[in-house]
Amino acid sequence: MELLLSWNLWLIPNSSPMPLSRPRAQAEHLCSVLTGYNPGGGLRVVCLQEAWAWHCGVLWPVAWIASFWPCGWGCTVTRHTGSLGVFLHDLIGFIFIATLLVVGWMFRPFASICPMLWNPRSIFKAPLRKAGMGHCIAIEPASICGILFDNGLCMYSSHAPIDSGSAALDAWYAVL
Repeated sequence: MELLLSWNLWLIPNSSPMPLSRPRAQAEHLCSVLTGYNPGGGLRVVCLQEAWAWHCGVLWPVAWIASFWPCGWGCTVTRHTGSLGVFLHDLIGFIFIATLLVVGWMFRPFASICPMLWNPRSIFKAPLRKAGMGHCIAIEPASICGILFDNGLCMYSSHAPIDSGSAALDAWYAVL
């Protein structure tokens, strides 16, 4: 193995300050790290943590548009700075994310027909492919029909999993 990189995205919707806009900046930064690394052709693996995909129902387009908002809206209402502006920003973020989650919870029964997910992994896919990490190993978020969140884990590799002796992630769930 040439490179093993673990990257925590901190995208937990109920505690991240920017669960929607952070993936775009993180994807750009991660790709700059990977392209700055001079590969020798060996196996490279990047493990993304807390890349949570979650149901947001018919508000999925709103979540996607909000992902371009640079200041982000998160749920850090526990952040005590003493500033009314920061408190109001965080309170609005909490209400916004809570609304997305409640609507997502209500639309869960329809997820098998039409999954309406906020999926940050889709933001990473194209940039990481350009950086030579063309293989994604993760449970498909569309398979989370009965739950609100997926497991938040995803791996990208420079070689196909079959070339490295790896088994598909969902194969492990059949064993458990």
